[in-house]
Amino acid sequence: SDVYKRQFQYLVFFLFATAFYGLAVLFIAFRIKKRNRPKLIAFLALCVAIVILLFGGAVYNQVNLIWRSYLTMLAHTLLFVWGPILYLSLKTLRHQKLPVIRIIHYLPLLAILLLIILRFTVLLNNSFLTREINPYLTWGNSIELWLGIIIVIVYHGLVLRHLQFKSISGVPKIEPEQKLVNTTYIISLLAVIVLIANYLLLLAQINIGGLANFEFVLIVLSFTILAEFYYLWNYPEILKDRGSVYALENAEGLKQRLLEVMNTQKPFKNPELNIAELSEMIESKPHILSRLLNESFHKNFRDFINEYRVNEFIELANSDHFKNFTFLALAYEVGFNSKSTFNLAFKKVTKSSPREYFK
Repeated sequence: SDVYKRQFQYLVFFLFATAFYGLAVLFIAFRIKKRNRPKLIAFLALCVAIVILLFGGAVYNQVNLIWRSYLTMLAHTLLFVWGPILYLSLKTLRHQKLPVIRIIHYLPLLAILLLIILRFTVLLNNSFLTREINPYLTWGNSIELWLGIIIVIVYHGLVLRHLQFKSISGVPKIEPEQKLVNTTYIISLLAVIVLIANYLLLLAQINIGGLANFEFVLIVLSFTILAEFYYLWNYPEILKDRGSVYALENAEGLKQRLLEVMNTQKPFKNPELNIAELSEMIESKPHILSRLLNESFHKNFRDFINEYRVNEFIELANSDHFKNFTFLALAYEVGFNSKSTFNLAFKKVTKSSPREYFK
């Protein structure tokens, strides 16, 4: 139908656009100076695998049946290396060195290659593998899919078990890097869930537009590219050596300018204040301000701003002019946007609740 054709065209455009976004991410990564080589390799491996998958998904429905069979084999191959690439890449990004590549990580790839070879030879009973379960699935495709899904789930478990997303002993936690690892893992986990749901729907012979070609899985995975682009653009230091991150130029001057802005202009009273706006006020960049807060104040942006809000709240609460205001009204006055956020921040700064503090 015309509606389906339009939806298909939008999908192809989205996949192509995101794939080219991935190429832009690769370009940005290579432009970063003093980058850590293992972290760059890990970052590129993850990005390149997804770019290949997106390009393949975009051209799948525009080629003949022979090329579709090749692209299907490529997709199944990438399914078997999805887990190892995710595990090794995220582990490298956290520890900034390539882990020992044991032969066990190659076994999934060898398994799928062996299965593909057997399917094209007389060594395996192809009549069983090509037998249809229903109009959308064959036994061969189902076996490959479920073997791949099992391997992917195992590697997601390894990521969760061995990484735990904790900072390494003796090395300060780099927040943007931590967020990139967490975001990539969550997107990948969502893609696995969508993949399983997609297969089960096809098994029940429910084919909504895009299900037959697992295009919803590609859409979820494409957000990995968008996340990489965002973090690499705003925090290029995530690909640098932790030990070689340079001292901020004129760090003391930048610190004094920040303190002056906070004390005179009081931007923290704006409940929508973000790190980009504050960095613009001190004529800096978000990733530089983030480093300054971590290195000079040992706080992240939220804790830094909330401490100013809490101190301002205490000052106003002790003044005669605001003596008739409720605590909640004062909290809104200093920039908090909810009672729960205010209470949590106040207790974090003063180690007591507002009522306990003013008793």
